[in-house]
Amino acid sequence: MRVSAKRVARVMQAAGGRAKPRRRFRVTTDARHGEPVASNVLARRFGVAWVGAADRVWAGAITYVATREGWLYLSVGLDIASRRVIGWACSAEIRLGQ
Repeated sequence: MRVSAKRVARVMQAAGGRAKPRRRFRVTTDARHGEPVASNVLARRFGVAWVGAADRVWAGAITYVATREGWLYLSVGLDIASRRVIGWACSAEIRLGQ
């Protein structure tokens, strides 16, 4: 069934519903900086055969999660060979270089 956005809004309002507004897109990466960039020593070779043994190559990632209280930043360290988490940390603010 094809209906217009105005009809959907009217029916939702009559039923006591509200639309959830779309979140604004937020740029979080600044690739134009003067800081040195680490060299890519793995060259995308993440296979266990190339790494050889556990505890030789680690990788890390930072992500953020929206919560009711604000942003939660999660940092995780992984062992490439065993594919296990070697450590993680959560924080309400992101602190780089510390």
